[in-house]
Amino acid sequence: MIPEASLPVYGGLPRTNCYTVVMARRQKYTVTDGKLTLDLYPAEEGGYVVQGTFDRALLTQGETIEEAFENARDAAKTLAEGRGRVERDERGSARRKAAG
Repeated sequence: MIPEASLPVYGGLPRTNCYTVVMARRQKYTVTDGKLTLDLYPAEEGGYVVQGTFDRALLTQGETIEEAFENARDAAKTLAEGRGRVERDERGSARRKAAG
């Protein structure tokens, strides 16, 4: 772990030992934990609105950066499951049309 005092602060984003701020610009923070990269937008009521940097369909929220990552992992899993169901349904529909 990096000592907290040595971690930089970007645009007022809280220091954290677990996540790396990649870019901060105009109230949007791009943050990674080494496995998942997210865009965090400070919410007016506190916390963050979260969107996947590489998958814009991934949308969630979190009161803290840690909660944002937990919720994003759950949302990514749900998206993958839903996309798998749609793909299976489309293949089955194509087979039924081809059969008759």
